[in-house]
Amino acid sequence: MASRILAEIANSSRRSSPTATSGISISLPSLGIGARGARGDEAIASGSLLGADGLPMGMRLEAQPAAGDGGRMSKGRREALAKRRRACGISQEELAALLNVDPRTVGRWEAGAAEPQPWLRPHLARILALTLEELDSILIAADEEPIAGHLVVFPADPVQGPYRFGVRPAEGVASALAVSIRQNDPSAVLADAEYVRALAERSLVSASASHEWIDQHADVFEWRKREYCRNPPLKMLALLLGECREVQEVASHHHPAAIQRRLSALTSNYATLIADALMKVGEQRHASNWYSTATAAADDTGDALLRAQARAQAAMLPYYYGRVAEALRLTREAQMIARGRTGSPVALAAAGEARALARLGNSHDAEDALRRCQEAFEHVGEPDDEVAFRFTERRLMLYLSGTLTNLGETRRASEIQHGAQMRYGADGGIDPVLIDLDQAICLVLDGAPADGCQLAQEVLSSLPEQQRTGVVLARTSDLLAVVPDGHSSNGAVTQLRETLALLPGN
Repeated sequence: MASRILAEIANSSRRSSPTATSGISISLPSLGIGARGARGDEAIASGSLLGADGLPMGMRLEAQPAAGDGGRMSKGRREALAKRRRACGISQEELAALLNVDPRTVGRWEAGAAEPQPWLRPHLARILALTLEELDSILIAADEEPIAGHLVVFPADPVQGPYRFGVRPAEGVASALAVSIRQNDPSAVLADAEYVRALAERSLVSASASHEWIDQHADVFEWRKREYCRNPPLKMLALLLGECREVQEVASHHHPAAIQRRLSALTSNYATLIADALMKVGEQRHASNWYSTATAAADDTGDALLRAQARAQAAMLPYYYGRVAEALRLTREAQMIARGRTGSPVALAAAGEARALARLGNSHDAEDALRRCQEAFEHVGEPDDEVAFRFTERRLMLYLSGTLTNLGETRRASEIQHGAQMRYGADGGIDPVLIDLDQAICLVLDGAPADGCQLAQEVLSSLPEQQRTGVVLARTSDLLAVVPDGHSSNGAVTQLRETLALLPGN
């Protein structure tokens, strides 16, 4: 629908130039839509980040009734949508949670007062076990007929210049996301994450950017990699999404091969960091989607180390959330792709393999992978400062701690943990928290479950709320899982279990 509206806007623009007080009138019958396109008699405002119903940013859409209609436009209920949801055994609240929208939004869809935004429809169709065509057909109420009337598109700010469909300057995106975050409403961030990810994927198969333009944006990303290690993931997510959107606006066009490879590399790097942020806040499905996009973009470049990086980073998600065999597969695939090369991705992949093997109880192969990891680390050849994707000495200690803890080698693990705590000092971030939780697990394995749970309780209590992420909660659950049954009623164990159950995101 949006493309047809844009075509109509273009035609109307040649006939008349809108001013600050006038809009472009578009006949509803000429677009072939009824109440679901016009949203009844309501004035349609743009969404938090994208234009309503896919309209260009900076524009608002109003449905005007035809003359003689008494100022009313009919609304039809989408009984078929509600019926399909009930047939799947899903309540409105459950469907809203799966889609990261407000339950009232689902109610408006079923009442015919609104319709699902484009980037939500593939997920909605999968949940309801429908094809996209079947979903589109049931979104139209059975008793709905095309309505006479017209849409009027108004520029929200005539000074902004030409309309651009579905985009907004990067700083505008970041600002809108920051507002959502300040209001403790990350659902807007997650909805936009899905949209920008889909945009990134579409750009992989489609104006020409210059090498200078890419250099500039690559420099910005290098700065973001440094900031990422010092800031909460949700805060960084807002900035990364805005900048990734700007890259995708350019990447959506065809380019010479050399330019396209560099744009794909930039897309892969942004997508990997966005996926990591989503993983840390516990959004597994969104993180998985972004890791897939990062891998596809990396493969588009043909760069072996970048392809290995995307897979080694993606292995963290299944490791922390219980699909260890998948983490093992990804780390081994990364090493196979990067065979004969050196760099952080090689060391990270070997470290990830060791940690996964240890968790699966394969001590012999885990020790071998640890040896390969340390050898690869010796040849990284990069500065040992904290930057995202860089395998530093502190990062090596994190993986050694996790691997040795999983193996039950508590003495060796404790030595590593003590050294890591000295290296990290008072630095914030999630990595030192995970090392502290490893230390707590070692205490439990050494026969002191109360001490281990008390240490974990202190760690969680000292964390700012924004750092009590899904990864931290998952590792705390690992600790509780190794507490012997005879100690499950211990006071410290019970307190930690209750604290974990009450934390948001668990």
